[in-house]
Amino acid sequence: MDSLKSFDKSLYPFQSRGIEIDGNKMHYVDEGVGQIIMFSHAVVGSSFMYREFIKELRASYRVVIMDFPGFGLSQQSEEYEFTFVEQAKVFQQFIHRLQLSEITLVGHDSPAGLLVAAWHPELFKALILTDTQIFPSDEYERIHKLLGMGCGSFFRSFNTATNFLTWGTMRFGMPTKKFTK
Repeated sequence: MDSLKSFDKSLYPFQSRGIEIDGNKMHYVDEGVGQIIMFSHAVVGSSFMYREFIKELRASYRVVIMDFPGFGLSQQSEEYEFTFVEQAKVFQQFIHRLQLSEITLVGHDSPAGLLVAAWHPELFKALILTDTQIFPSDEYERIHKLLGMGCGSFFRSFNTATNFLTWGTMRFGMPTKKFTK
């Protein structure tokens, strides 16, 4: 979890935890007690995008967020393939290893979260879906290429050093909004 040094602790004041799943070094946050609210981040997101939710919810709920392999502070193994099914398998193992149940899943563009909910509906109490993909991704070669490029060690190092993904989203994804530094 050496990458955590790049996060400003005032913005991300949580205990980082780690678990290894199929050779992937997984980073996750597990804060609070009570009913489990589990977030599943967007394809090119991380647990960092939910930091304000964690701060607000941890007083009343147990908030669990895992960074998928190759995203956020998680590192993928050499054998890891960046597919939604592969993500779902890791997500499923993560849930079983932490012995989670009665989960309220908040899935942001989360085909992996939906797959696990379909495979094991008994583990979930509720689903909250936002910006979720509704088309079969294997029909879209560009998505797989983009995932492969965005998840490689070069881009991860580049993004850690420059915060390019956040900058690009703010600059081109929301051009009408004005944000302070």
